[in-house]
Amino acid sequence: TSQRGDESCWGPGDPGVFTATALPGDPRLLPTVTNALLGTRVFRDILHAAGVYSGAAGDTHRADVPSPLGLRMAAPGAAQSFALDTWTGTFSHTIQCPGYTATQQLYAHHSLVHLMASSVTIRRLDGSTHPVTVQLQSLFMPQSQDLHLSSGPDFQGAHYIYGQTLVPEVEGGPRPTVHMLWTPIPQWLTVVPGCFSGHSPGRCAHGCLLWQGAKFPWESAATGREVCPEEIYGAQEIHISGDVLMAFEQYYCTTQDLKLFREDGGWELVEAVAQYWCSRMVWSEEEQLYHIRGVMPPDEYHSQVDNSAYTNAVARRSLNFAADLARDLLLPVPEEWEDRARKIKVPFDEERKYHPEYDGYSPGEPVKQADVVLLGFPLMHPMSAEVRRNDLEMYEPVTDPAGPAMTWSMFALGWLELKEPQRAWSQMEKCFSNITEPFKVWVENADGSGAVNFLTGMGGFLQVVLFGFTGFRITRSGLLFDPVFPDGITKLQLSSISYLGNRLEVTITGEEIRMAVTEASWDPPAPPLEIVLESGQRFPLWEGQGVSFPTAPGWIQRSPSSTP
Repeated sequence: TSQRGDESCWGPGDPGVFTATALPGDPRLLPTVTNALLGTRVFRDILHAAGVYSGAAGDTHRADVPSPLGLRMAAPGAAQSFALDTWTGTFSHTIQCPGYTATQQLYAHHSLVHLMASSVTIRRLDGSTHPVTVQLQSLFMPQSQDLHLSSGPDFQGAHYIYGQTLVPEVEGGPRPTVHMLWTPIPQWLTVVPGCFSGHSPGRCAHGCLLWQGAKFPWESAATGREVCPEEIYGAQEIHISGDVLMAFEQYYCTTQDLKLFREDGGWELVEAVAQYWCSRMVWSEEEQLYHIRGVMPPDEYHSQVDNSAYTNAVARRSLNFAADLARDLLLPVPEEWEDRARKIKVPFDEERKYHPEYDGYSPGEPVKQADVVLLGFPLMHPMSAEVRRNDLEMYEPVTDPAGPAMTWSMFALGWLELKEPQRAWSQMEKCFSNITEPFKVWVENADGSGAVNFLTGMGGFLQVVLFGFTGFRITRSGLLFDPVFPDGITKLQLSSISYLGNRLEVTITGEEIRMAVTEASWDPPAPPLEIVLESGQRFPLWEGQGVSFPTAPGWIQRSPSSTP
C-alpha cells in the first residue's frame, strides 16, 4: 500500500496509468513517448533523436525532425478519453461512438529503438455491417528548419527522406545525418475486413559523444563541449565534474567492474577529473587549507563565491575515489591527490555546528534550492547527526518555496535519515505541486515555469523512495539499508536491484524485511552475498532462496567465503 496526496493529482485505479477526458490547455504539458533514442510529444509534428543537434555553441538544440506520428483521430461529438500507460510507455486516444470505438496508440519501440509506431484499431459494438469511417488529421510536412532534407526513392511502400543538420555545434564540427522511412498516412480509415493502417519512422544518427577533457560542461550536446546559452553556468558551476565522477564511483561500488576502468577508458577519465580539481585549487597560507574560488554552488542565486561547501566536498570525494581506484588498478597514487583531499576547506561553523553554504554566507540569507543538504545525501560527507539536523533546520526555512522540484526530495531524505518520517513527508508532499494534470508531466517550478518533463525533479522524487524509505546507501564495503516509513505507507517492494551481478527483490514492511536473489550472472560469475545486521546476525543470500528477518538496519555484502 502507498500513501497518496490529493486524489486529483494521482487519480484512482492503476497508479501507472494516467487517464483524462480532455487534454491540457498548455501544449507543453502533453506527455512524451520515448525510448531514449527517439521521442516525441503526442500530437506534435516533430520528433527528436539522441545525438542529433543543430545550432552553434549556445544556440545548439535538438534538431526538429519532421514526424508523421502527430496525427489525431477526429469524430465530432464523440466521447473522447486519453491515457498514458507508464508501464508500457504507450499513449492512447479513444473515441466512443454509438456503433463503434476507435483507439489510436503511439509508442517508441523498446527493442527496435530506431522505430516509432502509431496504430489505429476500430471495433464495432453493434454487429452491423455498415461501413465505419474515422478521419485522421495530420500536420505532417517532410521539412525542417534544422535539417537540409532530400527525398529518396520509396522503399517497399514507404516514403524516404534523408539529410543533414544545417549548423554544426562548432566550426568544422560534425553535422549528423538523418534517414527516415514512413508509410503513407491516409486521410480516412474505413472498417473493411483485413484493412489496417500504421506508420513507423526510423532514422540513423551518426553523432557521437566524445570525452573532451577533464571538465564536464554544464550543458552538452553531441560534441561534449559547453553549449549552455548563459556562460556563467558553464564557467562557474564546476561541481558537475564531481557529480559525474560520483556516478562512476557508485557504478564501480555496485559492480566492481574493473574492465571499464582498465580497458575502456574509465581510468583516463577519472584521472583527468582528479587532475582538474588539483589545478583548480589554491593554497591559503592563512588557513593552511586549499581553496576553490569563484564558483557558483548548486544554489544558483549566488555566483562568484569562494569555497562552496558542496563543490569542495564533491571535489574531495572525486580525489578520494581516484586514489582508491588507482590502488585497485595497482597504479601509483599521486601524493597531491591525497594531500589535497585531506586539506581542502569545507566551510563549517564551529559555534552553530552547521555548514555555511560558502565563505561569507550569513544565516537567514535566501537560497534557491537544495545545496548544503546535499552533503548528507548523496555525498555522504562525514558529519554527526547533530550537524545534519542543524543543516536541515538552517536551510529549510530560507529555501525559496518556488524553487525547483528536486529540492524538497533532498530535504525529505535528510529527515528520513534522522528518523523523522512525518517531517520528511511534509517536504515530499511539496513535490506534488510540480506534477501537472492529467498526464503527470513534471515541471521545474510549481507555478508551471521552467523546464517541462523535468527529469531532475522526477529523479529526486524517485530517490526518496529508493534511498529514503529503504535507507539504501552505496558504499565501498556494502549496500547499507535502514528502512523508515511515514504514516500511511505500510509496504515497499523493489525488484531488479542489481548488486555485484546479483539481481535482488526486496520487500519491506514495518515489521519484516524479505530479500531474495532472483538471478545471478554467470559471465562473469556473481559472488554469493550475505546480509549482516547491526546486531551481528548474518544471513546468506543464495539464488532462488528468500531470507526474512525483523526490520532493522544492516547491510548487504560479498560473502567472506567468496572474497579473493
